[in-house]
Amino acid sequence: MRKKATFAVDLRTLESLTSDLVAVRDGKFNFADIENAPVLKHVSVVHRPMQCLEGVVEGHPRLPDGHRIVTSQLWAACNAQVLFARTLNRWYRIETVADLWGR
Repeated sequence: MRKKATFAVDLRTLESLTSDLVAVRDGKFNFADIENAPVLKHVSVVHRPMQCLEGVVEGHPRLPDGHRIVTSQLWAACNAQVLFARTLNRWYRIETVADLWGR
C-alpha cells in the first residue's frame, strides 16, 4: 500500500502536467509561462524505462548550470513559437538539439 503523502505529491504533479497539456491542446498555452523555464542544450531523447530528455541544463531551480542531466519522463515536445518540452516535473525550453531521437 502506498503512503498517502507520496500519493498526494504524485497526484499534484500529474494534475499540473494534465493542466499544462490541456492548455497546449486547447490553444490556450501562454508562452510567457515558460519564459523562465530551465534551458536544455545539446538535447537528445534517451531511454530509461520511459522516454526522457538528456542535455546540459541552465536555469534549473535545483541543479547547477552547465551540468548534463536526464529529465523525468517526457510527456510532450512541441515546436510552435519556440521548441519546448513538458516532462513529468516541469517545462523546458529547448535551445539546441543534438540528436532528437537518440540514434
